[in-house]
Amino acid sequence: MLAIIWGIPFLAFGQLSVEPDNLYHRYDAGETITYQVLSATGGSVDYIIRKDPLLPALAQGTIMVGAGDTTEIQFTPTEPGNYFCIVTLGAETASSAAISDMRGLAPIAAFPSDFDTYWGAIRSKLDAEPIDAQVVLDTNVNYQSVYSKTYRLSLGSIDGHRAYAYMTVPETSGVFTGLIKFPAFGNSDAAQPDLPMCERLGAIVISLTIHNSPVNVNLPAEQTYVPDITTTDTVYYQWAIAAGMRAIDYLETRPYFDQIHVGVYGVSQGAGLAMLLAGVDSRVDLLAMSNPILSQHDGLKYDEPSGFPKYIRNFLNDSAKVEQILSKAKYYDNVFAAQRFSGPVLATVSLKDEVTPAECTHVAMNQLDGKIVRLYNLEGFHADNPPEYWDGKFDMIRRYFPTNYSWPNAQYHVNETGYEANAGNNQTSNSLQAVLSGTVDDNGTTNPPNIPVHWELVSGPGTVTFSSPNSHVTTATFSQSGIYNLRFVGEEISNLTTESKYLSIEDIVSLNICPDNNCTPLPVGMAAFDVRKKGDDVRLTWRTISEANNSGFKVMKSQDARQWAEIGFIKGAGTSLTPKVYELIDQNPIEGANYYQLVQLDFDGEESFSEIKSVTFVKKGINPSIYPNPATKMIHFSGLGKESLMLNVLTQQGQTILVQEVKNRDMLDISVLPVGSYFFRFSDGQNTYFRKVSIME
Repeated sequence: MLAIIWGIPFLAFGQLSVEPDNLYHRYDAGETITYQVLSATGGSVDYIIRKDPLLPALAQGTIMVGAGDTTEIQFTPTEPGNYFCIVTLGAETASSAAISDMRGLAPIAAFPSDFDTYWGAIRSKLDAEPIDAQVVLDTNVNYQSVYSKTYRLSLGSIDGHRAYAYMTVPETSGVFTGLIKFPAFGNSDAAQPDLPMCERLGAIVISLTIHNSPVNVNLPAEQTYVPDITTTDTVYYQWAIAAGMRAIDYLETRPYFDQIHVGVYGVSQGAGLAMLLAGVDSRVDLLAMSNPILSQHDGLKYDEPSGFPKYIRNFLNDSAKVEQILSKAKYYDNVFAAQRFSGPVLATVSLKDEVTPAECTHVAMNQLDGKIVRLYNLEGFHADNPPEYWDGKFDMIRRYFPTNYSWPNAQYHVNETGYEANAGNNQTSNSLQAVLSGTVDDNGTTNPPNIPVHWELVSGPGTVTFSSPNSHVTTATFSQSGIYNLRFVGEEISNLTTESKYLSIEDIVSLNICPDNNCTPLPVGMAAFDVRKKGDDVRLTWRTISEANNSGFKVMKSQDARQWAEIGFIKGAGTSLTPKVYELIDQNPIEGANYYQLVQLDFDGEESFSEIKSVTFVKKGINPSIYPNPATKMIHFSGLGKESLMLNVLTQQGQTILVQEVKNRDMLDISVLPVGSYFFRFSDGQNTYFRKVSIME
């Protein structure tokens, strides 16, 4: 008789099975993991327990099992981690994984002191290159529909590279949010246009390839990636992230982009690159990823799982080579990039991921401090990206981004917004207690009874106890004063027993506990300061984690980084534990270098200074660009400089049929013009520029 565990036959997955005795596959620190082994036939079963296939065994041995009987293997971890148990009986092999002290998983290496400087240098290199957009309507019938149009996109990038992508644009009027999709690993035409994301959400979707080759071209296998990363010049991911930055630059030139909302997403390699871009480009507001690579690169050096194993495993006997590689790979480690992102996140983690260990993903995700929905795929491998991820992307974007439903097709008129946890407002308490109130939203239903919740301590100088740790409302009692971060978690477990999957819906609240009104003012916690071009302007953005006694920020500008002038003042939040985002637009950048610095001013007159950032403007002549071409209904102008130009639209015979003054980012309705070819003549009073435009049905 087969054993029944959690409501399903234990041998539903084969003749030999192994499962942890914990339904969630998770254990507290120091708790013994019990793996339960069941075989349809009796015999001798070999087992091995390890964190990763590249690492030494932590335990191994042989057990005897009877046919249809459950036999236990017990293992007590000595540190946080994701532990595989692989069992073998004759030709049959089975495996499972369990995670110990998940929240205790932490980075091995210290945050690189020059992490932001490194990526700032990449940004500066990109700023020195023109966008040089080349846009062509794709002729593949599978990439076109009545609801969207797909174009092949080529943009100027760093080091002589170009950023290549498909761009899918809604075939309707209005302004739209922007989404960047990174490709999974491979040398084929890995970038594929994403029509459903565009059409169901009313979003511009840019699907990047990252191999310096047009999207519709396959590469030789040896060009898939560059394994030698002993210098930063050979880390091909720098060009991938530069391509992501450049794609957002291009979006900001489009009049149909809403200029605000940018999301990134991908699976595997694409997921790792999406998380990296979210961490190094402050314009990214939302992240969706499934089984991301690129976390905890230092792992193998310490006999721990690594997110960058291909680049290190061949040199494990050469410590100098390993150090050389890690000195470059650290800038591409999402354990660090995640500390720079605070937006909403949807993530899938497959516990049996054989490509990039789930342990590495957990370390990176433990650094995130925004609203998170984690899908735990307990029996999933690397290539397993469940429906909850694919559908969840749509739901998440609908919740956080404005969407545009203009299509008559009913299947696109879906309004699900998925899940969100809200831990409540950050607060200050003048006692050692605080009342907490958390909510979970499931597609508009608040605190559904089928989603159990709990509270837990993330960080703080002391301990905390909860009067009702499994209730939405609870009183927290703290052992001493200080700043505490608490996590509110809801768990959607409807598929746990049938499909070994569940969702963790999370948010974090910060509390300043200061009995007897002895709160110590905190310095302004600056999380990011970013300066970049936005068309002919410069956009300065910065984010604070917390503020105390903050009057505001003086924005300083210089031509030589020595003589400074104030160009604006942005009022601060005073004292706040809530993250804040600030922005200033410099509409008068000069040709050449433009240096910027923030001076944070306290109410008592004390000042502190940010790092210096710069962008460079190269003198540009007028180079009119028309997009799209061929066109159907509307066209857009760029490259016209700062002044308006006079436009004459001429037939092939030279007859003028339209005269209009135009400027950068203007749109022109051409739906009234007959199908055919036209000459667009631009004039600034001294020079004349001709462009040929084709109008299609």
